[in-house]
Amino acid sequence: MLPDLLRDFRNWSNYVDIGSMLSLYGPGYRGYLDMNLRTVVFFYAAIVELVAIAVFGPKAIIKCMKAFEQLFIHKSDALWGIDGLLPTHIRFRLFEHLGRFDDEIWVPEVKPKPQIEMI
Repeated sequence: MLPDLLRDFRNWSNYVDIGSMLSLYGPGYRGYLDMNLRTVVFFYAAIVELVAIAVFGPKAIIKCMKAFEQLFIHKSDALWGIDGLLPTHIRFRLFEHLGRFDDEIWVPEVKPKPQIEMI
């Protein structure tokens, strides 16, 4: 399965032959490898989420995502402070656009920006 392959690749690149990965520096091969791995993981996650929506229904999945957002994303400044959308937010917007959520809508919360007082 794809998750096993990705796990094996991660173990190989981090523990077995880390020198090969470290020698891929700069915007060249390593940049393309990172981009391609992100793309594979993005679409694999989309397939898993679509299966979950089909099995459990849109209401249950949106409830799960709201709980995940409260328990995990909001507790991490590194994640919640990102100005752009997370990959999950992007996929869920796509699912909504494709009509996979019926009439359910999940709007991710955005971290409020601090107000700067002008004197």
